[in-house]
Amino acid sequence: MSTSDSPGLAGRSGTIQANPDVLRAVAASLHGVAEDIESLLPEIKDLHDTTAREAADHTVSGGPAPYFSPLLDALHTANGKVLKNVEQARDNVRRDAEALQGLADSFESNEQTHASKIANL
Repeated sequence: MSTSDSPGLAGRSGTIQANPDVLRAVAASLHGVAEDIESLLPEIKDLHDTTAREAADHTVSGGPAPYFSPLLDALHTANGKVLKNVEQARDNVRRDAEALQGLADSFESNEQTHASKIANL
């Protein structure tokens, strides 16, 4: 989509142009970005468990050493926030991709409708 304000177009405020194929290509790229973000989620979810296992190494009880409790609690809280924000970013990118796809479909539909009206004149 592009806009232009040209001083040579006296009396016109501007022009908006949209190419549905370009919008669809950007939407497809955004879906790829959302998939990349999605691929991070298992690692984020596993971070706390991995840290807890490491903190439990060489303990008699098999559980994390009490020394690590404040660290694990803080990590759990921070990790939950990171996970929530990454999921939100993924969802936002997906919604943006869907919006661009819908916009491309709408532009194309309007173009076909107007072409049909012109053909029927």
